[in-house]
Amino acid sequence: GPAGTPAAPCLPDAENEPQTGAQRRERFRTAGYQAIERGDDPAEAAMAVADAEQAELRAERDRARSTAVALENQ
Repeated sequence: GPAGTPAAPCLPDAENEPQTGAQRRERFRTAGYQAIERGDDPAEAAMAVADAEQAELRAERDRARSTAVALENQ
């Protein structure tokens, strides 16, 4: 997105529960509408949401790896 614009947060609905497709579409839709209201590019807003999702998925993967290593070392 534009410099200094934070990516939309990508928070799970509840601990360890994946988001639904409807929730994911709503987050993209909301980001797009908010970008239009600000006069920003909605495509850039969508990319920011996608980047936030990827960051969340990487964090989940890293937590899973750490848990697996801890279990192997017990």
